[in-house]
Order: sequence, then C-alpha cells, then structure tokens
Amino acid sequence: MALVESFSGIRGVYGEDLTDDIAVKYAHAFCSLLRKKTGKSNPTIVIGMDTRPSGAKLRDTIIGILDCNIIDAGIMPTPAIEFAVRYFDADGGIIITASHNEPYWNGFKFLGSDGAVLNEKEMNELIHTSKTLKDFHKIQDRKILERSSEITKKYAEFVLRLVGKQDIEKIKNSKQKIVLDPNGGTAAIAKKILEEICVDVVGVNTQYGDFNRAIEPNGDSLIYLKNLIDENKADFAAGFDCDADRVEILLDNGQLLSGNYILALVVYEKLSECSNPRKETVVVNDATSNVVRDVVEKFGARIKEVEVGETNVVQEMYRLNSIVGGEGSSSGAIMPPSKCRDGILTLLTIMS
Repeated sequence: MALVESFSGIRGVYGEDLTDDIAVKYAHAFCSLLRKKTGKSNPTIVIGMDTRPSGAKLRDTIIGILDCNIIDAGIMPTPAIEFAVRYFDADGGIIITASHNEPYWNGFKFLGSDGAVLNEKEMNELIHTSKTLKDFHKIQDRKILERSSEITKKYAEFVLRLVGKQDIEKIKNSKQKIVLDPNGGTAAIAKKILEEICVDVVGVNTQYGDFNRAIEPNGDSLIYLKNLIDENKADFAAGFDCDADRVEILLDNGQLLSGNYILALVVYEKLSECSNPRKETVVVNDATSNVVRDVVEKFGARIKEVEVGETNVVQEMYRLNSIVGGEGSSSGAIMPPSKCRDGILTLLTIMS
C-alpha cells in the first residue's frame, strides 16, 4: 500500500504509510497555508478526530508541535467538526479520520474557514508544501482550548434547527422506534439527539472504538441488524461509518435503502418544503443514480451534475445557492449552511 494524497484528503495505514513524521509535516504545511491565506501569524484551528485507535496519538503529535491557537474538539463527527470551525470563527480545521476505511487506517481532512474541505487547488498546494517546507515555526504564545462538550451541545442544536420545529413535531408524534448502529464510531452521539425528540432508540455498538462489523455501512455489513429490528419490533435500522458523514438504512423487510435512494428521499423532502421548487437547483455528482433526477424533475426543479468529489458538489451548490445536494454513492446529503455530508442530519430529515 501507499499513502493516498488527493483533494479528498490524506489516508494510509497508520505506522506504515501514514507516520507521525508525515503528520507533523502536513500539520506545519497546513498552518503555513493558513498564515498565507489569512495574513495572521497565529491562526486558530479546530482539531477533532474519529474513534480509531491511532487518533489520539496523531492528535497529541499535531497539538504538540503546532504554533497556532487550537480548539480541541476531541472525538466528534466530521460534520460537527466542520460546524465547529464556523461556530468558533476559526481559520481552519483538521479532522483526523479515514472515514469508511478499516480501523488500522487513519488520515486527515483539512478545512478552510467556512468549514468545508479545501478545494483541489488548495489541497495540491498543501501536498506540495508538506514535501518542501523546511522552516517550521517555533512554539511561542498560543491557546489550547478543550471544547468537546460545547461542540456536542451546539451541533445537536444546529441539526435540530435545520430539520425545523414543524418536522421535529412530526417525528415526536410518529413514535418511531429505530435500531442505531454507529459501530463504535462518532455517530454514537446521535442516540441522545434522537431521544431528545422522543425517538425510541435501540443502540448497538455505541461504545467508542467498539468495532464489531466492517467500517463501511452497506448491505453485507448491516444485514445482521435485521434480527435486531425483528426482536425489538423496530421500524428500521441506521448504520453509520466511523466519522458519521455517511448513513445507510436497513428496512424492516431486510432491504437496504442505499445512498442513491437516501439522497432521493432528502431531495424530495427539501423540494416539498419550497414555495416554488421550479426555481431550485439540486447538485449531484455524475455517478449519482437517475432516481435522484426523477425526483428533481417531478418538482420541475433543475439538476446540475459535477465531477465526483464532495468539494466539487459543495462549491457548485454554493455558487448556485442550492438547497440540497450530495453524492448518491456516499449515503449522506449536504444541506446548507452545512458544507459536507451529514449522516445524522440526513437520518433526521428522512425520519421527518
């Protein structure tokens, strides 16, 4: 294997392809990039991670060497870390995650001041700088603030506000019962959010780092949840990846509601809420199923396809002022002001 370096982020097997030395170089390169963008000698960044065993070591390594102000988010879903960058008005962020890869992998997503992952041009510059930067800033005056509890609370308020009071009441009145399987990942915080709005939640694998299936949620990894649905007389099961930007839903008949159908349902819900959906544009990547296009055309709205890559979808969404978008294969919708896939927000939207 080899270290994966692309506009989607940096990933590799920890201790082999991805080492602490590589992490240090990327962290310094990222701070250098932020100094150049902001003109600040001491920028502020949010650092958070998923639940992989190597996450704490990488976080401690990065925090130990960075000459900048740091807001430590601790273990947190990717969309919550992106939210935190905006909430604290930070200059950028680093998410320590390898998303849907197995636990022995790890990596980084680098965020700009808007909470979105860096665009392709910025990532190319970051990759180049990590290999050539030799002048590391020495640590001087800086602040390190631990804000995990505050981020958890404010992120929960954020997603519930996006779903809206009317739809929250729908969820409360529907008396839904679901099986929630974060598989030891950061989506474990969804249990409390759901219970706050009167959802009956049967949690499995909710202990951080308790990996009992493949990290990627799909038909094979989630099929065992059918028994739990039956045993608990639940309506369906929701399975997440490690950093909670993806969710898959297993129905009570054992059928998987895969990413394209999940995105189609969210698009249907968001366009249904519009007073004039014909004025709206939905942005997807060019690998998304036509089931999403069918929903968009039903409402008379427009659909815009871009190349594969979350950053491509996000950039086009904000250029066109789109209310919803996503990548059908990635099982999570993007709903502004969020700037990434959000599995928890997606689940709540479908439940409404």
